[in-house]
Amino acid sequence: MTTQTDRFEHIDYSKVIGIAEIWNCPGISDFLDLRYLQVCPSTNHDAINRKYKNVGTAILNAIKSLYPLRNLYVIADKNVKDFYTKNGFKVLRGNQMIYKK
Repeated sequence: MTTQTDRFEHIDYSKVIGIAEIWNCPGISDFLDLRYLQVCPSTNHDAINRKYKNVGTAILNAIKSLYPLRNLYVIADKNVKDFYTKNGFKVLRGNQMIYKK
């Protein structure tokens, strides 16, 4: 996700506000593995003067929309478990979480 509005063949990395990486789960065709989701520190919930809000949620919603028939699996750091729970994920065990359609 970026605030850049044109010339995408030349990404201005200072305008990137969030990024995600997903993989197909080996042997499980209806699951995607959310390997990485990160937002720019200035958009994080703890930032004092946030210009952009809900960037992580917007990225998750985009993934859900792009893959409407796929479930999502994530290994979440304990500091972000609440974020995933608020976005519809359920704890499987430990830090493993799942979002099911």
